[in-house]
Amino acid sequence: MRIGVDVRMLDCSGIGTYLAHILPRLPARMPGTRFTLFGTARQARALLPGAARVPVAAPIYSVREQAVLAWAARGRGLDLFWAPHYNAPLAVGTRLAVTVHDLIHILFPEYLPRPRAVALAYARGLMRAACGRARVVLCPSEHTRRDLVRHLGVARGKITVTPLGVDAGWTPVRGAARLAAFRRRHGLGDRYCLFIGNLKPHKNLERLVRAFATLPDRGLILALAGGDGSTYTARLRGLAQELGVEGRVVFPGVLPRRDLPTLYSAASVLAFPSLYEGFGLPPLEAMACGTPVVASRASSIPEVTAGAALLVNPRDTRGLGLALRAVLERTALRRRLVARGLARARAASWDRTADRTAAALLKAAQA
Repeated sequence: MRIGVDVRMLDCSGIGTYLAHILPRLPARMPGTRFTLFGTARQARALLPGAARVPVAAPIYSVREQAVLAWAARGRGLDLFWAPHYNAPLAVGTRLAVTVHDLIHILFPEYLPRPRAVALAYARGLMRAACGRARVVLCPSEHTRRDLVRHLGVARGKITVTPLGVDAGWTPVRGAARLAAFRRRHGLGDRYCLFIGNLKPHKNLERLVRAFATLPDRGLILALAGGDGSTYTARLRGLAQELGVEGRVVFPGVLPRRDLPTLYSAASVLAFPSLYEGFGLPPLEAMACGTPVVASRASSIPEVTAGAALLVNPRDTRGLGLALRAVLERTALRRRLVARGLARARAASWDRTADRTAAALLKAAQA
C-alpha cells in the first residue's frame, strides 16, 4: 500500500506538532505501507528519513497549491493521499483522507485576513469540499466532530476522532534553584501566571490581562508566551499600560521545545481562557508538568481537561480573576488540581492518537 502525505505545514505550530508526533509512529502500525511525503527535503528527513519524497513548494492557502499538489501526486501509484489540514488537493486522483483540526476560520471570520469575505468563502468552500471528497475525516475532539456535522453537514459516520496527547518529555522539572534561575533568565520574577500559544484574538488575552490586573499580588508576572501576532500584541501592550500593569506583563516569545517543560514547571498557574479550540494542547502539557490549570468552559476545552482544571466562563473577566486568585492562594485547591492534572496527562497518549489514525487511514485506503 502507498500513502502520500502533505508535510508542508511541519513548520506551523499546531499542525506541525501534530505531524511530528503522528507520522513517525505510523510505519510500525501500518506494516507494508510505503509513504511518499510532499514537501521539502528537510521536512521529509525530519519526519520519515527513509520515505520517498516529492518536492512541493506551493504556498499554503493558495489556489496554486491545489494544482501543484494534485499534479505532483499523479502517476505515483498512491492508494491514499492524506492532507493534515483542510487545504487538501481536491483533484488528487486517488482516495483522500483529511484532518480538520477546528472550524475557527468559519466560526470566527473576523480573524481572517482581508478581504474577509473572500477568505471566508475560500475556507468554507474548501473545507466543505475536502470533507465531502474524503473517505475519512479525522479530527481531534468530539466537539470538532459536532461542529463538522452542524456547520458543514459532514456525515457523522465519516468522522474519526483522534484525541491528541503528550509524550514522555513532558514531566515536572524539579529543583527550586533551577526553576528560580530559569525565571531570572527570562525576566519572569519570583512568580508568574503563564499563557502559551499563538497570540491571536480568539485566545481571549485581553480579558486575561484585565483579570490579571485585578489580582492583589503585585509581585506576580503575567507571561504571554508564543507566536507574536504583532498587531494584536500591540493591543495587549497598550491595554497593560492603560491598566497600569505594563511592567508586569511580559512576552517571552517562542521558546525552544527543550525549555517548555521548565517554562510550565516554573509557573504558578497556566491560564488558558481561549474562546475556541479544536483541542488545545497547552493545558495537557501544563498538567503533565505538574502545573495547575485555569481554563475556559468553552468548545473542546472541558473535554480535553476532563475535570482536572478549574473552568470558567471565558467572557467573565471577574470570574477569571477570581479563579486565578483561588489557585494562587488556596493550597488545597492547587494540590487537588496538580494531582488530577498529572493523572489526566498520563491518560493522554500520542501512541493512542497514532493507533486511531493508522486504523482510519488503512480503512480509507482500502474502501
